Amino acid sequence: MKKTYVYSSAAALAAGCLILMLLGRPVQADDRPTTQAIASAQKSTDLMQATLFAALSQEFAETTADNVDEGKKSISLIFNDLNKDMRLVGLLNPIRPKDIPQDLFESLALARAMHGQDYTDVDRVDGKWYYRRSIPLGVASSWPHGQRGQSASDISGLVNTLSSM
Repeated sequence: MKKTYVYSSAAALAAGCLILMLLGRPVQADDRPTTQAIASAQKSTDLMQATLFAALSQEFAETTADNVDEGKKSISLIFNDLNKDMRLVGLLNPIRPKDIPQDLFESLALARAMHGQDYTDVDRVDGKWYYRRSIPLGVASSWPHGQRGQSASDISGLVNTLSSM
């Protein structure tokens, strides 16, 4: 005997709601972060980058020809791959293979960095909104472009930061 299943419209609606709950809510045009949320994320990014550059400046000041391997390891610990909120990005002898651009933002940011330009955007990453900023880095220093008299030809990559909103 062959069984026939009849689904009611209520069951179909319930199944559709369950699928939406599992997959996340549909993207709506008005879910972009508010101006206040963006401003707060920008301030957090300012503070994080000041702290980050202070740590890098200290690391570069302490790294010598005798401890360059330890210095590279120290920088790699700061830019740990498990910390998605900040990364070094570049194409010229990156410390690790994952240090090359990983998405459209990083590709655009690196292209601008090679001309000495910062790049910011409010972008969705894995379904969550972020304020993203990249700052060009020089070949021989941890300082952003524009300090220590660097020119665009001295740029080797960038620091990319994300602040969630």
